[in-house]
Amino acid sequence: MSEQNLSFFSEIKRIKTQIGLPKIYRYLAVIKRLDKTVTGSGFSVNEEQSIMGAMGEAIERYCASIEPNTKKEAEDKIEKIQINSITRASTKYDYVSKRKWTEVQELTSLEEKLVPIELVYLYKVNYPPIRDIISTGLAAYITLEGAVTRGLCECIERDAFMLFWMLSQINFKVNIHTIDKGEIKILINKAYNSGLELEVYDISTEFEVPVILTITKKRGKEGFYISCAANFDYDMAIKKSLEEGLGGYSVYSEATLVHNHPIPDDLSKVKNLSERPIYYLNKNQDELLSDIIERSGIPIQPKNYNDIRKEKPTLNKVIRLLNKNKINVYFKDLTTPDVCKLGYKVARVITPELAFLPIGEPMLYCNRLIQKSQELDRNYNLKPHPFP
Repeated sequence: MSEQNLSFFSEIKRIKTQIGLPKIYRYLAVIKRLDKTVTGSGFSVNEEQSIMGAMGEAIERYCASIEPNTKKEAEDKIEKIQINSITRASTKYDYVSKRKWTEVQELTSLEEKLVPIELVYLYKVNYPPIRDIISTGLAAYITLEGAVTRGLCECIERDAFMLFWMLSQINFKVNIHTIDKGEIKILINKAYNSGLELEVYDISTEFEVPVILTITKKRGKEGFYISCAANFDYDMAIKKSLEEGLGGYSVYSEATLVHNHPIPDDLSKVKNLSERPIYYLNKNQDELLSDIIERSGIPIQPKNYNDIRKEKPTLNKVIRLLNKNKINVYFKDLTTPDVCKLGYKVARVITPELAFLPIGEPMLYCNRLIQKSQELDRNYNLKPHPFP
């Protein structure tokens, strides 16, 4: 790692894990530039990957926090996407007359379109945003294609998670005791040595990108933490889901045990997204989770690792499957000149029609959710999701 790369950050520090929690590497990266302070975190069994993860997350948030020079002429010449195609929680109709728009490109044709600016950037707008302003679809990598692929994986992951939470869509449970991959075995052993129990589920959708969900629980205690990861490589999806699970479990356990963060009495008193995992870790909602899994109808017997089909899809195939299901994919290159000098590219991927992870109310204005509800013949679980 070059001195130039390190000097871009005001701080990169290792977070010490408290005794009794799983010992994986946890790093925090801080950028203070242009009157902005942004942070990124990284969890991994590998120290270098944890550092790079923290740096990448901070870089992508930094690039997405810089307001662009929006050209008024572009709004007159470039076609806007259908506003009512965007998955959202609020009214289906758009009454904001002075909404800001920004140029993006369709992933395959590279045709320019306009999307609401709040779907791309992370700063607040002075009108009701079309949907919650969060970082889903943001990614940094050494190539633009790599950043776009990672951003697309995150969009597909969040869509799969919402189908799991709201409609119990699960393919099967994975028998983690049959996995013989080195770093995955290390993560599993770290969990069990810390008194934790792990359940791993395949919740991949029809787009053929592996999506893995991990439930982390304290042995003999009520409460749970949920993590999720998507990657074209099946083993990487499992590894990342486990790392996010153990890292996130530690963060939110320490919030109450070390930092004395109050535990909300009920979901109506949850003030922000970070309080949801604290609630679900401490408020005996295991029956709700059991109902979600039982409603899926998956076999009780988990599937052995060697029996799982793990063919890696190509990006072109994934895009074809998305288009076949009438899912549009757009992207914007957000790389700033200073970040480009570091050797990074940053992209934001936007998939307006996929189910979206909300901060507040459920994203009920979503044709995909409606279609899946009809196919599965299931009503929605409307309890607020536990995803941080």
